Amino acid sequence: MLSGLEDQVAKALEGTGVDWKVWYLAGRPDRALTHLARAVDASVIVVGPRPHKGGRRLRELAEGSVANHLAHHQHRPVLTVPVEVVDWKDERAPWRP
Repeated sequence: MLSGLEDQVAKALEGTGVDWKVWYLAGRPDRALTHLARAVDASVIVVGPRPHKGGRRLRELAEGSVANHLAHHQHRPVLTVPVEVVDWKDERAPWRP
């Protein structure tokens, strides 16, 4: 799984000069991302939401999303990339194969 993700990112960013790296983190996602961003002096945090399924939506309503927590408690920009695009003719996000 990791190598597939790394291959997709490498292909998408090829020739752009953007530095990137995949990290595995543990603990609460918002706190782990905040600590990592501080440690590497990140200029932006990019997150993508999970697809809504059953009880996950109710849990997110009660606890809030990772992107929402970061946006409210982070001192650097947070970019949320949507999982799906619903206003396009083919209803497919341009970053999906």
